[in-house]
Amino acid sequence: MEVYVSTTTKFTPGPWSASKLIGADDLGIVNSYGSAVARIGNLDIANPANAHLIAAAPELYEALLELAQHASHQDSAIKNGGSLVPFDVPAKIKKAIAALAKARGEVVS
Repeated sequence: MEVYVSTTTKFTPGPWSASKLIGADDLGIVNSYGSAVARIGNLDIANPANAHLIAAAPELYEALLELAQHASHQDSAIKNGGSLVPFDVPAKIKKAIAALAKARGEVVS
């Protein structure tokens, strides 16, 4: 039996980035339109590493969701004698590695 993996989310869609919030001395998370998603704290005391991790959340979620959905389907197919579905593993792994790099604050190309 295939495990249902929900794709319904309630969070602001990504991508997000860590940024100094406009009009404030605060470090925050902004969406692709520049709107604040979250305030991390005053630039003097906020930990930028935390901001990078939070900013990577949508990409981390998406990469993990894709891998979980595929693994669930493959597991079900193996158990029930069905056929395995082709899956571009290198591309999905690359996407996950890029999300992890973003979470660490590294430049992602």
